[in-house]
Amino acid sequence: MYAQKPFKSIIYETQNILFWNPCANDGSGEIIAGSVVVKIILHFNKDGHLTNFSAVPQDGILIGESSGDTYQATGNGGASFDHNPSKGANTLMSKNLLHFVGPGTQIKAITKTHLTMNANGEVKVDFNIFFSECK
Repeated sequence: MYAQKPFKSIIYETQNILFWNPCANDGSGEIIAGSVVVKIILHFNKDGHLTNFSAVPQDGILIGESSGDTYQATGNGGASFDHNPSKGANTLMSKNLLHFVGPGTQIKAITKTHLTMNANGEVKVDFNIFFSECK
Protein backbone atom coordinates (compact mmCIF):
# COMPACT_ATOMS: atom_id res chain seq x y z
CA MET A 1 0.00 0.00 0.00
CA TYR A 2 1.05 3.55 -0.58
CA ALA A 3 0.17 6.64 1.42
CA GLN A 4 -2.17 9.13 -0.14
CA LYS A 5 -2.00 12.88 0.23
CA PRO A 6 -3.98 14.67 2.94
CA PHE A 7 -7.27 15.97 1.58
CA LYS A 8 -10.34 18.00 2.45
CA SER A 9 -14.02 17.66 1.74
CA ILE A 10 -16.61 20.45 1.79
CA ILE A 11 -20.28 19.87 2.55
CA TYR A 12 -23.22 22.19 3.14
CA GLU A 13 -25.84 21.34 5.74
CA THR A 14 -29.00 23.12 6.80
CA GLN A 15 -29.33 23.53 10.56
CA ASN A 16 -32.63 24.36 12.23
CA ILE A 17 -32.01 26.70 15.16
CA LEU A 18 -34.34 27.60 18.03
CA PHE A 19 -33.27 29.50 21.15
CA TRP A 20 -34.35 32.06 23.71
CA ASN A 21 -32.84 35.50 23.08
CA PRO A 22 -33.01 37.53 26.31
CA CYS A 23 -31.85 40.65 24.41
CA ALA A 24 -34.85 40.85 22.07
CA ASN A 25 -38.01 42.97 22.49
CA ASP A 26 -36.24 45.75 24.38
CA GLY A 27 -34.90 43.26 26.92
CA SER A 28 -38.12 41.32 27.54
CA GLY A 29 -36.79 38.47 25.34
CA GLU A 30 -38.36 36.14 22.80
CA ILE A 31 -37.85 32.85 21.01
CA ILE A 32 -35.80 33.11 17.81
CA ALA A 33 -36.12 30.36 15.18
CA GLY A 34 -35.07 29.65 11.61
CA SER A 35 -32.73 27.71 9.35
CA VAL A 36 -29.10 28.43 8.55
CA VAL A 37 -26.96 26.85 5.83
CA VAL A 38 -23.59 25.87 7.31
CA LYS A 39 -20.43 25.24 5.27
CA ILE A 40 -18.45 22.38 6.83
CA ILE A 41 -14.85 21.77 5.79
CA LEU A 42 -13.46 18.36 6.79
CA HIS A 43 -9.68 17.77 6.78
CA PHE A 44 -8.25 14.24 6.54
CA ASN A 45 -4.67 13.03 6.99
CA LYS A 46 -2.78 10.81 4.54
CA ASP A 47 -4.24 7.71 6.24
CA GLY A 48 -7.80 8.94 5.69
CA HIS A 49 -8.47 9.82 9.35
CA LEU A 50 -10.44 12.97 10.10
CA THR A 51 -8.09 15.42 11.84
CA ASN A 52 -10.23 18.56 12.14
CA PHE A 53 -13.19 20.40 10.77
CA SER A 54 -14.55 23.92 10.66
CA ALA A 55 -18.13 25.10 10.37
CA VAL A 56 -19.21 28.55 9.20
CA PRO A 57 -22.78 29.85 8.82
CA GLN A 58 -23.31 30.85 5.17
CA ASP A 59 -26.91 31.87 4.64
CA GLY A 60 -30.17 31.99 6.53
CA ILE A 61 -32.39 34.12 8.66
CA LEU A 62 -33.83 33.57 12.13
CA ILE A 63 -37.10 35.28 13.03
CA GLY A 64 -38.32 36.50 16.42
CA GLU A 65 -41.53 34.71 17.38
CA SER A 66 -43.24 37.77 18.92
CA SER A 67 -41.69 40.74 17.13
CA GLY A 68 -41.04 39.27 13.68
CA ASP A 69 -37.55 40.82 13.84
CA THR A 70 -34.95 39.06 11.68
CA TYR A 71 -31.55 37.86 12.88
CA GLN A 72 -28.48 36.86 10.87
CA ALA A 73 -26.19 34.08 12.13
CA THR A 74 -22.45 34.73 11.84
CA GLY A 75 -19.35 33.25 13.44
CA ASN A 76 -17.47 30.00 13.17
CA GLY A 77 -16.81 26.76 14.93
CA GLY A 78 -14.72 23.69 14.58
CA ALA A 79 -12.91 20.84 16.22
CA SER A 80 -9.64 18.98 16.11
CA PHE A 81 -9.24 15.26 16.62
CA ASP A 82 -6.28 13.27 17.94
CA HIS A 83 -6.38 9.57 17.02
CA ASN A 84 -3.75 7.79 19.07
CA PRO A 85 -4.24 4.02 18.78
CA SER A 86 -0.93 3.29 20.55
CA LYS A 87 -2.25 5.03 23.68
CA GLY A 88 -5.74 3.61 23.21
CA ALA A 89 -7.43 7.00 23.28
CA ASN A 90 -9.09 9.52 21.01
CA THR A 91 -9.61 13.14 21.94
CA LEU A 92 -11.76 15.89 20.48
CA MET A 93 -11.39 19.61 21.19
CA SER A 94 -14.11 21.89 19.86
CA LYS A 95 -14.79 25.61 20.01
CA ASN A 96 -17.76 27.53 18.69
CA LEU A 97 -18.25 31.28 18.49
CA LEU A 98 -21.64 32.34 17.20
CA HIS A 99 -23.26 35.76 16.87
CA PHE A 100 -26.94 36.26 16.21
CA VAL A 101 -27.33 39.85 15.00
CA GLY A 102 -30.71 41.57 14.81
CA PRO A 103 -32.17 45.05 15.03
CA GLY A 104 -30.31 46.77 17.86
CA THR A 105 -29.31 43.50 19.54
CA GLN A 106 -26.65 40.85 19.31
CA ILE A 107 -26.24 37.69 21.34
CA LYS A 108 -22.86 35.99 21.48
CA ALA A 109 -22.29 32.40 22.57
CA ILE A 110 -18.91 30.73 23.09
CA THR A 111 -18.46 27.09 24.02
CA LYS A 112 -15.35 24.95 24.41
CA THR A 113 -15.59 21.21 24.87
CA HIS A 114 -12.93 18.54 25.48
CA LEU A 115 -14.02 14.95 24.92
CA THR A 116 -11.83 11.89 25.55
CA MET A 117 -12.67 8.27 24.75
CA ASN A 118 -10.34 5.59 26.14
CA ALA A 119 -9.64 2.11 24.75
CA ASN A 120 -12.55 0.67 26.77
CA GLY A 121 -14.99 3.06 25.10
CA GLU A 122 -15.48 5.14 28.25
CA VAL A 123 -16.17 8.77 27.41
CA LYS A 124 -15.33 11.80 29.53
CA VAL A 125 -16.58 15.27 28.56
CA ASP A 126 -15.43 18.56 30.08
CA PHE A 127 -17.20 21.79 29.19
CA ASN A 128 -14.38 24.28 29.66
CA ILE A 129 -16.27 27.49 28.93
CA PHE A 130 -19.80 28.53 28.17
CA PHE A 131 -20.46 32.21 27.85
CA SER A 132 -23.25 34.22 26.33
CA GLU A 133 -23.71 37.94 26.34
CA CYS A 134 -26.19 40.43 24.98
CA LYS A 135 -25.09 43.63 23.31
